[in-house]
Amino acid sequence: MSNRTDKENLLPARSIAERNFYLMILPCPHCHGGPFERVSNECTGDNKVDIWYVRCRSCRIGRRLLFARAALLVEDWQEQSGGLPLVNPSTQASELIDLGQWLALFYAIVGAAAEASDRKESQRLGYEATLCLEEALKFYPPDSELPKLNAFFTETSQKRFKEHPEQFTRERLHQMRQKLPSLRVMRASLDRPPSSHPDQPGKRGLWNRLRRLFSRRGNR
Repeated sequence: MSNRTDKENLLPARSIAERNFYLMILPCPHCHGGPFERVSNECTGDNKVDIWYVRCRSCRIGRRLLFARAALLVEDWQEQSGGLPLVNPSTQASELIDLGQWLALFYAIVGAAAEASDRKESQRLGYEATLCLEEALKFYPPDSELPKLNAFFTETSQKRFKEHPEQFTRERLHQMRQKLPSLRVMRASLDRPPSSHPDQPGKRGLWNRLRRLFSRRGNR
């Protein structure tokens, strides 16, 4: 593998699920659309970098992303039975997706859950939306009602926070979280017999559904 990987930015995703959520909000540098979908992947010979070849669903132009394996806390095969994703088992906030982006994911997915006609589909989307909200809450310092500015990595998120700080209060997020069941209850409701295959159809279906959702909404 080329040494070019040493000079490129290594993305610190803690799980395969976090990488896939990142593809949902990553803007395409060519058409400014998205989302991206994974086409193929490989690992460097030293097993330190995962290379994902991805393609924009809007303009179909491809690019590659480099993920640091040292940051990975959850391997694909360690996710929940039934293809339920795990994002980040630690209490540390994401270093890949910022607070504003997690909330954008939450609002988009919970909106889709409300519109879903199939009950199981709605429950599944509700689970994924709750994962996003849980990750958003990790950005708040103890006993602080508002997050720090370093919780926002992107200009879009920074601008939204400066213009509407009331949308980012801890109390607001807690109120939204209290309206949702616990993740344990959701998992019990959605659980199916586990599959020995690490890329089972249910999991592929999840990310395909979310990519279609973000393609329709043009969420960037």
